[in-house]
Amino acid sequence: MTVSSGANKAFLWFMNITAFSSFLTWMTIALSYIRFRAAINAQGIGVKALPFRTPFQPYAAYFSLVYFSFVALGNGFAVFTSGNWSTSDFIAAYVGLPIYICLFAFWKIFKKTKLVRASSADLSFPGQTTFHDGLNLENVGTEFLKPT
Repeated sequence: MTVSSGANKAFLWFMNITAFSSFLTWMTIALSYIRFRAAINAQGIGVKALPFRTPFQPYAAYFSLVYFSFVALGNGFAVFTSGNWSTSDFIAAYVGLPIYICLFAFWKIFKKTKLVRASSADLSFPGQTTFHDGLNLENVGTEFLKPT
């Protein structure tokens, strides 16, 4: 299969952007879980009140955050090896990071939101009115079973 140089370069750009954005997504998921866990602990709820618990947490979330950080940083490693520097390849490998930061900053500024402390995070569910002995999960998920 013959592909022009321009088409090949565009494919590599899309591939790098997609890969880097998936690493950032997994890093964000891990960080979200770490912050959620900090919130339930800070508010005295504790993980025992959760209906679903996974083994190896919170260590798996920390491991994932560190692992995907290293993978994301190593995404464009080839440009740093001797004789392989290419500004175009460097930008293609790491353009996702400034895009992610800019989108995050834009949303914080546009919506005028602030980072929430773990002790004041809203952990309630829609329709939930009380927190007694942990999370009240009696009716969570049943709204999908109701006929429309």
